[in-house]
Amino acid sequence: MRYSLLLVAGCIVLAALFAYDAKSAGGGTESGEEEHNTEQFLARISSLEEKVESLERRVLTLEARQHETLTNIVVPERWPEMESIPPGWEQREFNGMPYYMVPVQRDSNRSAEPNR
Repeated sequence: MRYSLLLVAGCIVLAALFAYDAKSAGGGTESGEEEHNTEQFLARISSLEEKVESLERRVLTLEARQHETLTNIVVPERWPEMESIPPGWEQREFNGMPYYMVPVQRDSNRSAEPNR
């Protein structure tokens, strides 16, 4: 995350350098419209730099919160147990991981045929 923020900041600095180089290459004579565009770009660059700084502060805050959250996890000593296991259950395995087939109790008022 920090790497990407530094990359964005580097791009902004390069853009500012290119804008400065383009201005000096022109001999210092710019029309009013070009001068206005340069001012807009400089204003945009400064606003982007402010956004990068605020995002860096936010990342630091979120990382601190994440560390606090991870240290406050409480694992119970004993998991709640089921009162009874339904009859007919089976333990199976899929890709090395166990899973359980537990039959659902049928309602005596319903037929086994699906509704169509």
